[in-house]
Amino acid sequence: MRKNLKVIAGGFRLIEGLAPGFLPCCVLQACMTALSPFINIYLSAALVNGLLAGWDMARLLEGVLLMAVLNLVCGGLGAWMERLVNVKQNVLFQQYDWRLDSKMMELSYWEVESYEVQALRERIRQMANVNGMGLWNLVNPVKALVNSVFTILFAVAIFCEIFVQCGPGAGALTGFFCSVWASAGLAALILGNVCVNLYTVSRSTKKVFAAYAGLVPINQVYSYYLENYIDTYHSGKDIRLYRQGDLIRSEMGQLLERGRTPMKRLKGIEFRYSGLGSLAGFAMNLSIYLTVGMRALAGLFPVGSIVQYVGGIGQFVSGFTTFAAQITLLNSNVEALEVILQYLGMGKETGKGGLTGRGDSLEKDNLTEKEPEGRGNGSSVGSEGAAGSAGLQLRPAESRSAEPQSMESRYMEPVDVAESLEIEFSGVYYTYPGTESKALDNLSFAIRPGEKLAVVGVNGSGKTTMIKLLCGLYEPDRGEILVNGEDIRELDQEACRKLFGVVFQDFQLFSFGLGQNLAGSRIYDGERARAALEEAGFGARLAGMDLETSLYKDFDPQGVEISGGEAQKIAIARALYRQAPILILDEPTAALDPQAEYEVYEKLNHISENRTAIFISHRMSSCRFCGRILVLDGGRLVQEGSHEELLRDSGGRYFALWHAQEQYYR
Repeated sequence: MRKNLKVIAGGFRLIEGLAPGFLPCCVLQACMTALSPFINIYLSAALVNGLLAGWDMARLLEGVLLMAVLNLVCGGLGAWMERLVNVKQNVLFQQYDWRLDSKMMELSYWEVESYEVQALRERIRQMANVNGMGLWNLVNPVKALVNSVFTILFAVAIFCEIFVQCGPGAGALTGFFCSVWASAGLAALILGNVCVNLYTVSRSTKKVFAAYAGLVPINQVYSYYLENYIDTYHSGKDIRLYRQGDLIRSEMGQLLERGRTPMKRLKGIEFRYSGLGSLAGFAMNLSIYLTVGMRALAGLFPVGSIVQYVGGIGQFVSGFTTFAAQITLLNSNVEALEVILQYLGMGKETGKGGLTGRGDSLEKDNLTEKEPEGRGNGSSVGSEGAAGSAGLQLRPAESRSAEPQSMESRYMEPVDVAESLEIEFSGVYYTYPGTESKALDNLSFAIRPGEKLAVVGVNGSGKTTMIKLLCGLYEPDRGEILVNGEDIRELDQEACRKLFGVVFQDFQLFSFGLGQNLAGSRIYDGERARAALEEAGFGARLAGMDLETSLYKDFDPQGVEISGGEAQKIAIARALYRQAPILILDEPTAALDPQAEYEVYEKLNHISENRTAIFISHRMSSCRFCGRILVLDGGRLVQEGSHEELLRDSGGRYFALWHAQEQYYR
């Protein structure tokens, strides 16, 4: 119980943080909503009693007018509060959705790619889709719970006097129903009905939740097929060419069949528990009408009060039933809420690296960037300066600015500090979470300023892992990565990452405009963008496009579909656009034919003349442009030297790799 209360309290804090004032507004709205029916119950009884007592027409009209005014005031205030609550609720869930989405951008990269994080996120989504589990089932029960509390209090206030209105009756039967014993029996029946409702509602709610929980994994797989195959045109070719349609239909048909069992269980639950509650309710209502009716006939209170007492008792039982349902709902929802809080609380401690593993976030960015002038295609953004004008400061992490910045301010000025930068790997080890084999094993080497370095090896040798460590996406298990003698973990991480223009083999382009893809912003330098695209070999295709042209057709019917080779050239242009002092290309020509590959490397060799360049590849063609080559095997550095030096070692790993591919470069 204590744990549940702690989790629910954490949910309340989350709600208040996302939408301040929402919970107090819910309380006020619940009070007004609960009060409204009691106005009619009480005043209707008073008017009937007044009519029987011989009130004149003027007094009756005053009573009717009072009822109308109170209903108008209460209804108006309730409607106003409901609108306010709905507005705040919309804000709440908009902020909540954004908090969930932005968390993926705040987490360290190693966390983002981990199965645990992906599983948590998908579980949150599916629980919400299936039965509103999570924040929705915290908000709604809270409103209903507060409403039920007020309902119970108001109900007690208008019917409690029925239990003390006892007296003699005209006959034995009337005398019994007018006695204290009848009051005690009525109270027992009311409490018994409350207990029965508490039992049936709590049991049925738990079983309903359990049944819906059985739908979560089914719905997860169903959503995967729907989103990745059916609802996207990108997979249309594969579905038709490889006859995947039959497979998908078969899989989804089986999922629907599996989903019928929990749905049947839901129908059985409703039938089983509704009967017991109906029987208890019939017994209670019969006793109420007999007791109240007999006492009215005996003259213990006016006949009109029957409406007041019967209505009050009904509201009392209904309030307790709602109260029980919402308490059970809150307890059943704790697991889902706990998953949400666990996910949102991730990234505060780091084990394997990354910027936000130490608590940084998008809201607390520390980039110092110059606001560009102009927007969109061809806009000018000012002069391209050196490190000082670009705001690059490799200051210690503890001295970072915590001032928030807009997405518009994320424009990156070029940085030209290649001559002063030296990078060193010193005894670096890294093992991927959940694995035992070392991805990097005691890796040590230095990269001199302005050097062209090739890192080669077969797939899985540790090349890409090394680059992810250098860029701060991971942190070493042991060892250090130094920039000018300082551990990169102690430097301003965002400023440090501005040093690198990187193209990974598994890069991602987005359905934005071409210029926006390059700059990562709505604001970009058109001339600089075109120059980067020309340098990357995209010039011929650019002649038929505009920098505002969208890639792909997800949002823009005029968007263009690009080939894998064209996409890779855009990715290279994106790295060039940054004009970072260190250019890193991880398999930059994997999607290109040998001729196009040669042309790209010729261009890259020219482009990287005044900067440090690191070429990662299992193809040996990149090595001819580099002054030094590192050969990795099994995460270890096994050879180092120039192309000529390494070829002289006929027993070395490089010699074997080169001659295995030699035929492609003749």
